[in-house]
Amino acid sequence: MNLKTMQIMKKFLFAYPPGPGTTVADIGSMDVNGSYRELFPGNVIYTGIDIAAGNGVDVVSADPYNYPFPDNHFDLVISGNTLEHVEDMKDFMKEASRILKHGKLIFISVPWKWPKHSYPIDCWRVLPDGLIFLFRVSGIDLVEVKMIQDDTILTGHTVGIGRKHEGQ
Repeated sequence: MNLKTMQIMKKFLFAYPPGPGTTVADIGSMDVNGSYRELFPGNVIYTGIDIAAGNGVDVVSADPYNYPFPDNHFDLVISGNTLEHVEDMKDFMKEASRILKHGKLIFISVPWKWPKHSYPIDCWRVLPDGLIFLFRVSGIDLVEVKMIQDDTILTGHTVGIGRKHEGQ
């Protein structure tokens, strides 16, 4: 996490403020130089998910493509500076889409230009067209895409189309 990424999340939360009781999943939540958790009001239900225990992690999921939550569980799914550390981005995005309630928001921030930084691995740099593809194959409609300095930022919402999960 870096200061710029925190500022990007602040802008997202200003544009899309979560209401009381909003359920939030932060995928890749381990506090490495900061956490999004501190930016959310205390009246949201915030769940930090990561592949290892640590500060900022509420749920450990050793399998980054299978979280212990039912389909359509969260109102908001966020993931910042995590996707570049995941070997199979398509499966990661499909799982993020699976746990997101129909019609609700997902926010992804990923570097497209950044030095190698293994936590524990560093696999990718992603440009807008790549994230747009990942959204499309995961059943997520694009709301907004932008590049801010070294990061690609996408916001979308689930549409149900192409989602092949129970409960759909």
